[in-house]
Amino acid sequence: LPLSPPPPPHPHRPPPIVFHPPPSPPPPSPRPPTASALRAASIQQRFRSGEPNDDITRAGLLVKMVDGLEDDDAEPWHACHSSTDPKCSSGHRIDHVSVSLINPSTPAVYGHGPHKSEVKHNVGFVLRGLESKIACAMPVDGGTVSMRVGGCEQRCTCGEPRCGYDAYCVYRKRQFAAFVRASEQRVKRCTEPHEHPGVSCDRQYNEIIIPTSDWEAALPKSIYAVMCLSEEHGTCDEARSVHQRLINAYNLHSLPLL
Repeated sequence: LPLSPPPPPHPHRPPPIVFHPPPSPPPPSPRPPTASALRAASIQQRFRSGEPNDDITRAGLLVKMVDGLEDDDAEPWHACHSSTDPKCSSGHRIDHVSVSLINPSTPAVYGHGPHKSEVKHNVGFVLRGLESKIACAMPVDGGTVSMRVGGCEQRCTCGEPRCGYDAYCVYRKRQFAAFVRASEQRVKRCTEPHEHPGVSCDRQYNEIIIPTSDWEAALPKSIYAVMCLSEEHGTCDEARSVHQRLINAYNLHSLPLL
């Protein structure tokens, strides 16, 4: 028998219901960067853009490495100023703090380079707001520990006729561009030993002097970050510990650990 055609649709039967899945929710908005992350980015930018300039805030970063001459090992952000602590005396009471300026062309700090055997600590501080407190600057390690105000008062000013060629002359305010260029030239000579035979490349960092009284008065706002020099000198556990102790001591917020 021939097949019968299918019956026509019922005139009152509703169309089948089709279920569609709900649309996916939009992806969550990215979290805004934390204040600590913004500060770390600012530090990196300031380092990368550093170049010779009499405005030293545009020349790079000021950093202070823990060098064993702090007043208290538990609070190494304090300057060496205790009259009863033998390590704070070298002929007379130490009255200054030594820091360095770093940028891509002069990146060395105390504890980095050929003199690594001197390193006892691999923790340091990135600084801000101390630029106006600089007493003088030298493109070398000036051997300043036993000198009043780091020798800034006794030594001649670089560039003055009476100074002549003096490896330990000092640069003063309004001479910071020349100081940075001298620091960079010293590093360049050490990276091109075949062109500059006989040049001593030990201690390639520069040295900037800040009086102890100004250093202490500026704490804690002058510390912009805590940094670990390098894992190659050991772990960064000391830097982490100093970072936490500093936060606790001053109830700080948004202090990066670099």
